Amino acid sequence: MFGKRAAKKAAAEPVVELTPFQKAAQERAEMKPFENSQYWVCGDYAMHYRIDKAAGKEKGKFFLLHGFWMNTMFYDELVEKLNAEGYTVYRVDMPSFGYSTRETKGIDYVKPADVIAKMIADLDDGKGFILYGHSMGGSVAMEVALLAPKHVKALVLNAPMFMRNSTDAQAERFTQDRMVKLLTLEANVIKRLNAPIKLFMYVMSWDKDYAKSFDAKRFTAPFADPDAGESLGFFTGHVKKPDVKTLKNIKAPVQYVAGGRDLFVNKGDAKKIRKALPKGTDCRVIKGAGHCFPQAQTDLAVEYMLDFLK
Repeated sequence: MFGKRAAKKAAAEPVVELTPFQKAAQERAEMKPFENSQYWVCGDYAMHYRIDKAAGKEKGKFFLLHGFWMNTMFYDELVEKLNAEGYTVYRVDMPSFGYSTRETKGIDYVKPADVIAKMIADLDDGKGFILYGHSMGGSVAMEVALLAPKHVKALVLNAPMFMRNSTDAQAERFTQDRMVKLLTLEANVIKRLNAPIKLFMYVMSWDKDYAKSFDAKRFTAPFADPDAGESLGFFTGHVKKPDVKTLKNIKAPVQYVAGGRDLFVNKGDAKKIRKALPKGTDCRVIKGAGHCFPQAQTDLAVEYMLDFLK
C-alpha cells in the first residue's frame, strides 16, 4: 500500500488547553453588538472596539477611551463630528465595561493602561494615533501615552479625572461574595432605568435638550451582561491612578480641556493634573459646561481639538 518505506507520522502539534477565562474571551470575540464591532483578543481579554471611517480623505486616526460606567455608545456625537472633519475613529470598551471582557475573580489581571498600550501597538498602521481620553479614560490615556510613545502622536484630554489607588484590602472586599451579590443586584436595577438616567445626564452635562433626548439604553444596555455588577466591583477594587510625577515625561503634544461647571472633577484635582502635565500643554476651559461637554457641546470640543492639531 505504501511500498517498502514506512510512512512517516507527522509530528503532532502540542495541544494547548485554554483556561476558562481564555475560552470566555474567544467566545466573547464572536459577539456582534454593532455592525462595525470588532474584537482584539489577548490572553484572558477580549476587547470590543469599533472603527468609524473618515468622510473623504483621512487626516488622521483617533483612539477614544471612555469614562467610568461609560462605553463606546457615549461618544456617538463626537465620532460623527470627527468623521465629518476627516478623522477615522477607533473607540474601545475598556476592560469590565461595555462589551469587552468582564473582569471577575480568577482572571489573569492586567492593568487597563497595559491592555490598551498593547492593543494600540498592535492596531497601529505605522502612522500613530491621536489618543483621546474622557473622564477616567483621561487617566488611562495619560499612562498609555507613557507606555506606548511611538504610537501616540498627540494626546487630547477632556475632563480627565484620576481614580483612587485601591489597596489589596479593597480588592479583597470588592470581590467577596456578599459584595458581588449586591453589585449584581445594582446592575439589574440599572439596566431597567430610564428617567433617572436622563436626570443623571443633565447633571453631567447641564444641557436640558441633550439630557431629554438622551437614549438611556446607551448607558443601560451593557448592564444586561450577567457579570456586569461583579466586574465593576473587581475594576473598582483593582484600579490605580498614574504616578503624577511621571506625567511631565509625556512626549506627545497634549491638550487639556475642562468644563467650567464640572461637578465630577474637583478643582483641586484638576489643578494637580494641569500642573503635572508637560510644559506647553494646551489648557482650555469651556464656561458653563459640565463633565460631559464632549457629548453636549460637541462642536466646541471638536473645534478646540482641530485648533490644537493644526
